[in-house]
Amino acid sequence: VFTEALNDGDDDITNTEAFLFSRYLIELSLVEYTMLKYTNGEIAISAHYISYKMNKEMLCSLERIAKAFGYDAERIKECSKDICTILDNAESYWLHAVKKKFSLERYKNVANWKKYMIYKSSTK
Repeated sequence: VFTEALNDGDDDITNTEAFLFSRYLIELSLVEYTMLKYTNGEIAISAHYISYKMNKEMLCSLERIAKAFGYDAERIKECSKDICTILDNAESYWLHAVKKKFSLERYKNVANWKKYMIYKSSTK
């Protein structure tokens, strides 16, 4: 549901880099204790927001997305920042299964996505 809404109804998005990177962010968040304060919906919206914004595929603002799904935009921003922190530290985590999974070609190697590094340096 989130994915369809964020992509304006495009049916074939489950194999795009942006979608797969969103899934990577969500799965990284699953094993993080700090993410327990967020609902599944908040994590999903935040992950999609980060990924599609980085890939310049975001069709509407965070405020509009949060309102459409009944979430607080400030809380989504906070969750997005926490996800970015997790991603920044992903190399040093002891649990490498998620990174290994999303480094596979079938997941378009999004765990090693260079766009994130470019995006990160441009937002400082």
